[in-house]
Amino acid sequence: MNAFKIGCDVGVNGAFALLKNGEIIDIWDMPASTATYGKKNKKEVSPQLLNIMVGEMKSICDGYGGSYTLEANVERVNAFGMGATSAFGFGRSAGVVAGVLAAHNVPIDYVMPMQWKKQFGLIKAGKDATRTLALEKFPANADLFKRKKDVDRADAVFIGLYTPF
Repeated sequence: MNAFKIGCDVGVNGAFALLKNGEIIDIWDMPASTATYGKKNKKEVSPQLLNIMVGEMKSICDGYGGSYTLEANVERVNAFGMGATSAFGFGRSAGVVAGVLAAHNVPIDYVMPMQWKKQFGLIKAGKDATRTLALEKFPANADLFKRKKDVDRADAVFIGLYTPF
C-alpha cells in the first residue's frame, strides 16, 4: 500500500507539499482568491481553488495504482501579535484548509511549529534556514526552492515529513 502525506504551511502565502515515502511528489503555493478584504486589500485563500488542488493531489495518488493512504500534517497556527484584521484572515485561511481537507476525507494531524522545527534542528534558526535545508536534502528539487519566498514551500515539506516520536 502506498502512503502519501500532505504537508501544509497555513496562510495566504503558505504552501502544500505532497510526499510519498519521504520524497517530494509536488508542491503547490496556497491558492489565493481574487477577492480582497480590509483597508490594505489583503488576499485570502480561495476555497474553490484549494478544493481543485486537493482533488489534483488525490488524482496523483490514484495514478500510482493500488490502494493508498493519504493524510495531512497541517501547521497549528495562532494569531499571537497580529492585528484583528490579520488574525481574522489567518484564522479564516486555517479554517478553509481544514474544511477542504475534511471534504476530501483527508485525516489531519495538527503540528505545532516548535515540534516540526525541533525534529529538523531548526529551533532558533533564521526564516531562510528551512529553505536552505530543503536545498541540501532535496537537490533534485532545487528549482522548487530557488527563491527567498519559497521558504513557505520548504516549511510545507518539513511539516509533511514531521513524525511524532
